[in-house]
Amino acid sequence: MNAPTRPALWRRVVVQATPEQARGRLRDLIEQHDDGDYAGLKQLMGRSAGYLRRYVRQGSPTLLGGHDRRMLASYFRIDERELGGPDPE
Repeated sequence: MNAPTRPALWRRVVVQATPEQARGRLRDLIEQHDDGDYAGLKQLMGRSAGYLRRYVRQGSPTLLGGHDRRMLASYFRIDERELGGPDPE
């Protein structure tokens, strides 16, 4: 017996996250992948250890810059839109 197959165009739909969703998603990723170690991403980003901590916990800056967002999305292997990146044109 043949098992049913998924359509060839099956894919996960990702929409641009709100700033609150993006902060929550990044917090979850850091906790899952880096055991909550914000300082561990310091070298990757070339920022102070508190930069991501402030972004996630205090909402400052309100949005991640494009370079930071792309770098983090690549590091965590996620779609940039999950961190508030723009939808493709």
